[in-house]
Amino acid sequence: MVDGNAEYSAKVGTKGFQENQTEAAADVFSASLNGADLVLDAGGRRLLEARRLVAVTSASAAQESEFCAADDSTCGKTDSSLVATTAAPATTAAPADKTTKKPADITVTTQKPTPAVVKSVLKGSLTLTVPNASAFLADTVAKDAVKAGIASFIGVDASEVTLIVSTVGSRRLTAHGNSDVKIDYTVTATAAKITSAKATMTAATDLTALSKAVSTKVVAAKGASYAVVVKAKTDVTVTTATTAAPAKTDDGQVAASAAAPQQVFATLMTMLSMTALVRW
Repeated sequence: MVDGNAEYSAKVGTKGFQENQTEAAADVFSASLNGADLVLDAGGRRLLEARRLVAVTSASAAQESEFCAADDSTCGKTDSSLVATTAAPATTAAPADKTTKKPADITVTTQKPTPAVVKSVLKGSLTLTVPNASAFLADTVAKDAVKAGIASFIGVDASEVTLIVSTVGSRRLTAHGNSDVKIDYTVTATAAKITSAKATMTAATDLTALSKAVSTKVVAAKGASYAVVVKAKTDVTVTTATTAAPAKTDDGQVAASAAAPQQVFATLMTMLSMTALVRW
């Protein structure tokens, strides 16, 4: 009883409805119940006689939504007792391509500052005798082979070595017969590698082993007829270089899954309040 009138209510589940569809369904129910004939109920009983109802004086529809955790499989479902008897009006059915979907989990990667990497730089020069200095300057294969030979001799990766090649002597001499080229090499690596490389290069007062290491790589790349000889070398110098370290994530990658994003099931519990006059 509300204000002396009998009030009846019913809940209708609308799982899968969009917000605008939920509102439309509520409006339809409210409009349909206003002025409804209560003479007969669904079972054929006469409400007028059994319950002494005269007429529906007002009808309203309220809406409520249920919030569910992403991992709660029992939440947000329409009551089975409502499914069989309460279907959404045909005019407010959800389009097939607009079904409410569970929000995707969000992965957030956090980064922590990493210290700069400190590396050492070794520099030195070699004088090489090559078959043709002018041709050598333009021969990428031969120059890469020399780089690989230097790297293997001092124990570093070829990728850690860079070369600057220039001719020695007059242009006429470099273009005819064996001639010399100057190899300025730079090695950038860890301090431990550079310390070892410096010791190796400094100890090579007899250039035989160094020349063999370089020649082996060149012959493998260019053939046995392409002879090169290390004729001289300079003392090496070592400096320090600081480079920025690649950014790393905290413990590899910190995946902060959006903790159970709340799903809003439009389980509209449409409250249909029918106020009827009761004759006692």
